[in-house]
Amino acid sequence: MLLTEYNEAEVMELFKEDGRKEGRKEGRKEEADNINTLYTWLFDLGRDEDVRKAAKSPSVMEALFKEYNDCHEVKLK
Repeated sequence: MLLTEYNEAEVMELFKEDGRKEGRKEGRKEEADNINTLYTWLFDLGRDEDVRKAAKSPSVMEALFKEYNDCHEVKLK
């Protein structure tokens, strides 16, 4: 009986790890999509320099996400 319980626990841990990997993968894709949306918006406005700044500074990127979100119904991040 102990062996069965141990195997069940091991299998459950494998499922959890697979779920975590999938969640991280989805999160990275969502983040990339958000950045692409932000950069496209900035390029469309002729704000190429802001894209360069955002690529170098997380605080600039966060400020630009806030600005984007203040202007749009569909929010990023």
